[in-house]
Amino acid sequence: MKRYPSISHIIRTDIPIYAFDKLDGSNIRAEWERKKGFWKFGTRKRLLGEDEPVLGKAAQLVRNKYEGDLEKVFYKKKIAKAICFFEFWGPKSFAGLHDELDAHTVTLLDVNPYKKGIMEPRLFIKNFGHLDIPEVIYQGKANQAFAKLIRSGGWVIYNITFEGVVCKGVAKRQIVMFKIKNRAWVDKVKEFYADDERMLNELIDPADLKPVVLEDTPQRIHRQRRFCPGCFKAGQMSPTCGCGESTLDMDYYAQPPKVRASKTKWKRFFRQWFPEEDFKERWKNKNE
Repeated sequence: MKRYPSISHIIRTDIPIYAFDKLDGSNIRAEWERKKGFWKFGTRKRLLGEDEPVLGKAAQLVRNKYEGDLEKVFYKKKIAKAICFFEFWGPKSFAGLHDELDAHTVTLLDVNPYKKGIMEPRLFIKNFGHLDIPEVIYQGKANQAFAKLIRSGGWVIYNITFEGVVCKGVAKRQIVMFKIKNRAWVDKVKEFYADDERMLNELIDPADLKPVVLEDTPQRIHRQRRFCPGCFKAGQMSPTCGCGESTLDMDYYAQPPKVRASKTKWKRFFRQWFPEEDFKERWKNKNE
C-alpha cells in the first residue's frame, strides 16, 4: 500500500499554493476498492491492525465518517480503487502522541486514485471540499509575509490549529508539498523530546535544531548569507557587494534562483521576499 510522501521544509515561492491547516496527529492510510470498501489500513510506515490500542480505532472512524460519502464521489468519477490519507487526532494529541481516553477523530488529507498519483489540491478541494478536510486558510504564493505570519504565531488570526500549515501546489505536473511550522510548536517539541534525537530529527527542520546565538539578529540566525539585489549574486557575507551595492539578509525559508537564472527570476525572487524594498527605483538608478 502506497505511503504518504515526506513533506519538505523548504518553501517554494515560485508556484501558487493552497495552504491547509496542519493537524497535529498521526497519518493513517486506507485502501478502498469498489467491491471491498475500506479493507486495508496502515500508519505512515506499517500496516495497522484494528485491535491495536488507540490507533486501531482509526479504521472504524474512517468507515463511519467517510465511507458512504467517498463511495459516491468514487462512483461518480469512475474510480475503482484508491488510497485515502487521513489524520488521526484529538484535542490532546501532540507530536505523534495520543491520550487513549481522548475524543479522537479522522480528517481526510488526500486521495490517490489507483495509478494516478495524489490528486492535485485544486481538484481535491473541488471533489471532496464538501467533506471534513483541513481548513484552507490561504491561496497564492507563499511569500515572506505569509511564512513569517505562520512561524511567529500570527496563525491565530486564521481558523487553524497550533502546529502550522501544509502548502500544496503543482510544478511540472508533479504535486509539491511543504510545511511551515509555528515556532511555539517547534519549541514545545524541542523541550518535550530533548533527549530523543531521532524524534527531533523526524519532527523538526534540522535548521531549527541548531543552537541560537543570542547576539545574532533573527535574520542571521536563520541563514548566514547575504544577497546583492544589484548584480544578482548570492553568498555575499559583507554588508556591501563588490559592485558597491548594499547586500541584504535573507530569510531561511526563501530559496534563491539558480546561479545562471534569468534576471526576471531574480527580480521576482526579490519582490516576493523583500516587498519593502523599492528595487525598481534601485535598478533604474543603477542603469543610468
